[in-house]
Amino acid sequence: MAREEAYLWDENDNFGYIVETIEDEPIAGEPLPKIEPGEYAAICRKTEVKNTRAWGRKIYFHFAIVGGKHDGTELFMSCNYPKGTLSNNYKYYRQWALANGGLPSRGQKLARNTFLNKKYIVLVRNSQCKHSNGELMADSFQYSVVDSIVKVIAYAD
Repeated sequence: MAREEAYLWDENDNFGYIVETIEDEPIAGEPLPKIEPGEYAAICRKTEVKNTRAWGRKIYFHFAIVGGKHDGTELFMSCNYPKGTLSNNYKYYRQWALANGGLPSRGQKLARNTFLNKKYIVLVRNSQCKHSNGELMADSFQYSVVDSIVKVIAYAD
């Protein structure tokens, strides 16, 4: 348990300090994997929607690479996931159409479960984590993501 002192001005412009006990300090997790960019076979195992302050509502697709030296490596793909009507200028719409095997009908719901348990060829790229001045951060901060689905090749076993 850590103690942290914070110096504050109160509503009457009086200077003082408080002592806080911080019990939920963050814990380091596993770094995200980094593999060579290129095309890989992968299965979509999970989707989740998250609301982010910086980027709005996002959908995350979790893929597991199948075969080769990166077999089992898990990577994600993210897309904006707005509410309402979408058209082909949205990444989610285009990726859904590939996973579905064709364009949706007007008014059709673009269900997330359309992606699950299918085997795809996906395009993997490495992130470009940068400092605020635009320079790339050290290689240890870079990681791989699924940039897009190239095509569906089979349903998973």
